[in-house]
Formats: sequence, structure tokens, C-alpha cells
Amino acid sequence: MSKPERTSSKPARIPAFILAALFIAGISYMCISGILKNPGAIVRSVKWNKAREFLADESDYDDPFKMAQARIASLQDRLQRNLPWKDELHELNASFQYALGRDMVVVGAEQMLRLPNGQLYYLTSRQGLADEAEELAQFMDSLPDDLPRFYAFVHPGFFEGGQQLPEGYALVDTSDELADQVLSIMRAHGIESLDSRTFFKDTGLGSDELELKTDKHWTTLAALLATRIYAEKLEEVTGADLPLERLDPDRFDTELHPGLFFGDFGELVGKRNAKNDDITVYLPKYDTHITRHSEHRTGDIEDEEGTFEQAVLRREKLTEELAYTDYGLIEMYEELTNPDAPDITVLVLRDSYAGPVCSFLSLVCGRVVSADLRYNPHTARELIEEVKPDALIVSYSRLMFEDHTYHLDR
Repeated sequence: MSKPERTSSKPARIPAFILAALFIAGISYMCISGILKNPGAIVRSVKWNKAREFLADESDYDDPFKMAQARIASLQDRLQRNLPWKDELHELNASFQYALGRDMVVVGAEQMLRLPNGQLYYLTSRQGLADEAEELAQFMDSLPDDLPRFYAFVHPGFFEGGQQLPEGYALVDTSDELADQVLSIMRAHGIESLDSRTFFKDTGLGSDELELKTDKHWTTLAALLATRIYAEKLEEVTGADLPLERLDPDRFDTELHPGLFFGDFGELVGKRNAKNDDITVYLPKYDTHITRHSEHRTGDIEDEEGTFEQAVLRREKLTEELAYTDYGLIEMYEELTNPDAPDITVLVLRDSYAGPVCSFLSLVCGRVVSADLRYNPHTARELIEEVKPDALIVSYSRLMFEDHTYHLDR
């Protein structure tokens, strides 16, 4: 039996070889560029604190094989974030998946769901935050009895009366279970706790007014409404008499910036698939005098004094990329003083959600000190000893626990 003749020829294989070589060279270039763009982030991606985010269950922490898989997944995710033209690739990927009729887009290790109102939401399959919650609860329990304190859990994306997960996706997403787990542990230790899922249920407002669609954060109005709840809890645990009426939204002038902001979630699906968010600035109608001292992780220091608008609002941040940070976001350390408010010092250990909350809290408290421990070289206990607050607030979302790059104690 004769052998079948080969249909390919050497000249025909040359273009295929060239294309394959160009493809390999292109992928290599993109990977090397991604590493050079932020080598520190690449190194951190394979460390335990980052890799564990890619484990489905806390019981896998001690499994070396699963941890190795998690480190690889974390590295791949970081490389994808650093890729050149990543925005264009994300938009192409999302457009293709939306064209297939899907509401959920897979971007690297993330599952991005588009809700019926256009809001983007990052699904989580994390199975537990018990260790992180227990650590915080024990720390807060160890503080002096005469230090009033409370904890606030910020639940990204959802609240009673707002947009909810479509039927079926609630079986995939574990965010509610994680929130319940954290709050049950805090309360079991006797720690006074707030649950942001209940903050807005009686306002008559929905997700369109209180949640950004292209980012995981609250709108400015939601942050202002949340500040009132924080302040009421402060009154309860300290016995202070705070001028809560200053936080009434009717006591503020508003300044609308239509279609200004395009957040991190929007960047994962591209501008063809998501619309920019409006940003509304809230400025007190009454007279104010605030002093602000901000220390950034870059080493930069800002000192401002004047009205709330002059000292607290960062007008230079009102851009498409940074507009959410117009009231502050992840400052390493910030101190706001208000001589026209009750003489009470409040220390807030926070993540980005409570940045605007601290800004508005300065309208009713004489001194508000806040710190993001992910970037602050001090521990929580060291800050408490240094600031000597009259009250402590710890305001952490699920994402802060998942990241867990902070230190409560040495």
C-alpha cells in the first residue's frame, strides 16, 4: 500500500512558521512589558496574602498543591492586569461575550455580572472570612473598656430596597453569606456592628441614585446618607450630642457633573458596553471652616485650610479616571479638624468606601483621624496609642478582608 502524498510543501509552511513566530514574539513582548510595568505587583501576586484570594475554601490553605495553583492563578491575573492594550482586549472580550447573549463576562479570574439596570457587579465565590473576622473581633475586644467603639460592614453592590442579584446568580455569589458570617462573629464578641445592607431601606432611593454603575463604590449621596448612620451610632456609643442636622441632604448645594466618571468595573468591559457615571458634588450651604492634613503612600503631604469646599473637596480629582476620589479615598493617614463642631476625636480605620464618610463626618465632629492600614506603616494599636481617640470606628468591606494586607497588631 502506498503512503498518502503530503499536501503541504515547504513554501506553504513558511508563512505558518512566520505567523507562529510573530504570535509567540507578541505574547512574549506583552508578558515582559507587563512585568516591567509594575514588577513589585508581580512579586506580591505570588505571596500568600494575594494567592489565597484564588482559593475556594479556607480548608485549602494548608494544601501545597492547591496553594501552588492559587499562586499561578494570582500571577496570571496580575499579568493580565498589566498587559499593554489591556483595555482594548477587555472591551473586545466583553463585546464578544455580550454578543453571545451572556450577562456575565469572565475577565481573567473575575466574573463581572451586568445587572438589569446596567450596574456592573463582581461575583465572589469565596467560602469564608471567619479567620479575618475573628482576628478583628479579638483585637477590638482587647481594647480598653473605656474606649467606645463600633464596627461597620460595607457590603459592595447591594442593599435592602436596591437592585438585587437576578434569580440563579444568588446561588453562585457568596457575598451575603460572607457578610452574615463576619457580622455574626463580631456580634458574638459583643462588638456593636452596623450592616450597610440596611442603611438605605427607608430612603425611597434605589441603586440608580446610590450605586455607581461602573465602579464598586457608593455615590456621594449614599456616602452622605451613610455618614448620618455612622454619626447616630457614634452618639449612641459615646453619649456625645452631635449636630446631626448638618448631614441632612437638604442642607447641601449640589453640583452635577454628567457622564464624568468611568470606573474600574467599566474598564473591564469597555466603553462600548458601559456608560459613564454622573458625579454629584455635595457642598454645605452653611458656613464651615476645616483644616485638612493628608499623608499619601507616595510620601506626598497635603495641608489645606478653608471652607469645606476649599479644604476637603479635591476639585482636581474631578476627571474621568479619578472622580470618585474627590472626597478622598485611600490616604495612608488623614486628619480633619473643625473648630465649629463638638470637641470629640474619632479614629476611623477604613478602606475606600469610608473615605467620603470621614469627610462628611468632619462636619459634626471636631477631629476626625482616618487611616488605611493597607498603606500605613503603623499597626492599628499603634495608631490608637498615638491619636488617643474618644471613639474608634472600624469600617471594613468584604474586599478589605479578602485583601488582608493590613496589620492590627505587631
